[in-house]
Amino acid sequence: MEKIDLNIKASVRKFYLQTSTRKQFRYLILGGIVGVLSSISAIGFRECIGLVTDLLFDFKNGVTSFEDAIKKVPVWQLMLFPTIIGSFVAWFTKTFAAEAQGHGVPEIMEAISIRRGVIKARVVFVKIIASAASIGSGFSVGREGPSAIIGATIGSVFGQWLRFPVGRMKMLVGAGSAAGIAAVFNAPLAGTVFALELIVRNFSVNDITPIIFSAMVATVVSHYWFGDVHDLFTQVELTIHHPMEFALYAGLGLVAGLLGIIFTKTLYAVEDYAHKLKFPSYVKGAIGGLVIGLTLIYMPLLAGPANWEAIGKAMTEVHNGEVANLVLVLALLKVIITPISLATGASGGIFAPSLMIGGGLGGAYGYYAHKFFPQYTDSPGAYGVIGMGALVAAVTQAPLTAITIIFEMTHNMSVILPMIISSGIALGIFVHFMPGSIYTLKLQRRGINIEFGRERGVLENVLVKTVMETVDEFFI
Repeated sequence: MEKIDLNIKASVRKFYLQTSTRKQFRYLILGGIVGVLSSISAIGFRECIGLVTDLLFDFKNGVTSFEDAIKKVPVWQLMLFPTIIGSFVAWFTKTFAAEAQGHGVPEIMEAISIRRGVIKARVVFVKIIASAASIGSGFSVGREGPSAIIGATIGSVFGQWLRFPVGRMKMLVGAGSAAGIAAVFNAPLAGTVFALELIVRNFSVNDITPIIFSAMVATVVSHYWFGDVHDLFTQVELTIHHPMEFALYAGLGLVAGLLGIIFTKTLYAVEDYAHKLKFPSYVKGAIGGLVIGLTLIYMPLLAGPANWEAIGKAMTEVHNGEVANLVLVLALLKVIITPISLATGASGGIFAPSLMIGGGLGGAYGYYAHKFFPQYTDSPGAYGVIGMGALVAAVTQAPLTAITIIFEMTHNMSVILPMIISSGIALGIFVHFMPGSIYTLKLQRRGINIEFGRERGVLENVLVKTVMETVDEFFI
């Protein structure tokens, strides 16, 4: 078996040598391969989430929303299923791959920064199982972060298999994470910017080419499977009706920045409290499941499978005051429920919850802005869209990623200027009060600093012997 493996690797090397003398073209092909595999994995992951949801909550027989499906499930099931699955996921991830716990993106950053881009292969399987079970059973987490780490792991494993040096390993990890995000959002530019701004943290031409190709290929595969996932956003009117709206969007950015701070502080405060509890991991998971069971009974739109349903309300139904108040309450409760989900052992991302929090805040803000300043505004739902991007830009400290995602999902140039204003102010508020993003704070708590001046922070955590290597001439 080992001989066959060596022969395959030798054939791959020979193929690249004979294909082109330009190394950039070789890496372009590698990026495409990683993009296909990452997209297929993201599709499989999403189907697994749907399978879990169908099995637990009978999401069939003409039911079109998670909220409607929950109403038909007995209360004892709503309490029992998340409790059992929460206990299982907490034990499963701790036993087989601790990297699969939590929201995933900090683990990719850590692998890039101090582990030479190496991520264990089993993370893919553990993350798919744990996150699909968590999200499908109602935990308040999202599928975007897991899709990114699944793709990043595929890229890392591919690089380890071909014995790539550190620089090329990072490129493949970035390509995989870009493909994972692109496959989820059907947004190749957003996936690319996400990888460059948050993962690789380098905008060199050598990295951009294979990463953007990987994201593009992943988008094509995902679009073929799921079709256009942006229909919801095309229903929102996104135009500037009066110059004074820019001041209103600036106010939205201010509020989004403050709520982003609260969300981030709550996340780590709850995590610290859960860590102090002297219970086994599976008991903590069961406690988290009980909390989620209660939310399914009284506020099902807080559940992971309902993230985009709640976002839809924040964009398309906030002309109604009751809906506007509802999405605001959902946003504020999401600030608490998502940290509880993650702190008790659930596996999933914080990207979709952040979008939901920002969307709920923005939708309610838009409703009251229109109520008090009707001469300046006409589309409350537009504020829901901009609020999504503003809060994500703040908590992730990745404004380009947020702006690009919103632009690609809306297909509307009119969002650019409001997004720049709101996300810029939200980011400024967040940076002023917080020492890092919602991702990098997790690493700082482990003694890893990759913020400004990150080269020094990274080098302080790397031993010389771990980076010394002999590089094959082919990969230079």
